[in-house]
Formats: sequence, structure tokens, C-alpha cells
Amino acid sequence: MIDTKTTDIANLLAEMLASAVGGNHAHWLELIGPVDCLPPPTNVKSNWRISPIATGEELRAINAATEVLRAEYPYVVQ
Repeated sequence: MIDTKTTDIANLLAEMLASAVGGNHAHWLELIGPVDCLPPPTNVKSNWRISPIATGEELRAINAATEVLRAEYPYVVQ
């Protein structure tokens, strides 16, 4: 995806998690929290981060999905 946006990342993560773990899209969006676009010097491998509010197994699932998605979409725009 060219010019992937932070909202695209959130939606892709929610879709991945709903498909892999179960639950609905809105539930996962809430647990993922906002996707922030970072300035380039912050991290050379990626310019986005999430601040999940999940715990336990849900947090582990979010972290795993994030790593998979970050490999495909390391850079986003607002």
C-alpha cells in the first residue's frame, strides 16, 4: 500500500486479530489504541507505534500481529 496511513494500520491490525483470535473489529480497535506516526529519526526500521490497552493473551496477540504488520508496512503517513 502506497501512503499507508495510521488508520490503515489500525484497521489491518484489527482485521488480523479478529480473524486469527476471534472477536470483532471494534473490540480490537479499542484494545490496539491509537497508532502514532513518529518522526523518522526516532526509529530507522519503522515510523509508527501503538499504545495498546490490552493485557495478557490479548496483548501478546497484538504484539505478534504488530511485528508481522510492521514487516510489511514499516512506514506510514498521518
